Amino acid sequence: MSIGRLKIIALASGFILLVVLIIALISKDKELGDNHKEDEYNIVEKELLRIEPIAGTLVEDIKIEYNITEKTLEAVFQDDNKLFKEEQIDYGSPLVSSVKFEYEDNIANVKIELKEYCTYSQEVKNNILYVHFDEIDKQDNRLIVIDPGHGGYDVGAQNGNIYEKDINLSVAKYISDILKENGYIPIMTRSNDVFVSVEERVDFSNNMKPKVFVSIHCNDNADSSAKGTEILYNTKDAGESNSSLWLSKILLESITSSVSTKKRNVISGNAIHIVRNSTVPVALVEMGFMSNEEDLQLLSTSQGQKRLAQGIADGIMDAMKNINEMENKNE
Repeated sequence: MSIGRLKIIALASGFILLVVLIIALISKDKELGDNHKEDEYNIVEKELLRIEPIAGTLVEDIKIEYNITEKTLEAVFQDDNKLFKEEQIDYGSPLVSSVKFEYEDNIANVKIELKEYCTYSQEVKNNILYVHFDEIDKQDNRLIVIDPGHGGYDVGAQNGNIYEKDINLSVAKYISDILKENGYIPIMTRSNDVFVSVEERVDFSNNMKPKVFVSIHCNDNADSSAKGTEILYNTKDAGESNSSLWLSKILLESITSSVSTKKRNVISGNAIHIVRNSTVPVALVEMGFMSNEEDLQLLSTSQGQKRLAQGIADGIMDAMKNINEMENKNE
């Protein structure tokens, strides 16, 4: 065989080998790409906080306490035999700072600390609790902070076994639902029966920079004939438009039109910490007097609470429309 022919065969063999190597590299790259996609998918799945309770314990038995102002979520449930293990908690959310698990007597306590102010949602699948955290977009012009007054050991005003803290929270939840249905983003300073200090409430609102900050309360008086709705405003922000005074007047008109309570007045609220220290338009709504029989009937029934919530939500939405129109004109 001639040398020239040998060279041709060698070149052809080298070419075939090169093609085989290229095909192998392409296949390997595709395999790595597929694995990468699978890893990304797994990471997304792990962004959900996952708590799997012990056998015999239902997710419904887990009590969730979320404190948005302290950036904490606690999951608490009974575990008499201390069978729950830390391995039954899984998380990967970048918003989670730490997860601590401990027993207090026979109560299992999972405490989540967050890096940022977040909203959260939860769902149950196959008796496993999944919690998802979402960072709040402070630039969104639909943002509203609703503050249900009192909470936890601070019950507020009281009439028999009826507590102001419970009324405030119930009405605030109704308000939040109405605002969500209309495309707004309401954030509550508390969503369950926890104590939140006045400092934490106003600091949270100032940090969020919502368009309006509305605090929900009930009034009380030694004179049981005192009744009606009044709104407290920040006298340091008493301009004609887009101010605390302006917001308070809108809310007073809206509430008293909705539920026909006695229209009292808008008054200075600067003796109250969250009012005088708010850097955004603030209104502290005293919905009615728990010491008055007529007002109490409105405040303590679900029908009355829904009517109050509608009046407050309507006033908030009127104010929000005006604020956004003014801002659009100034752009």
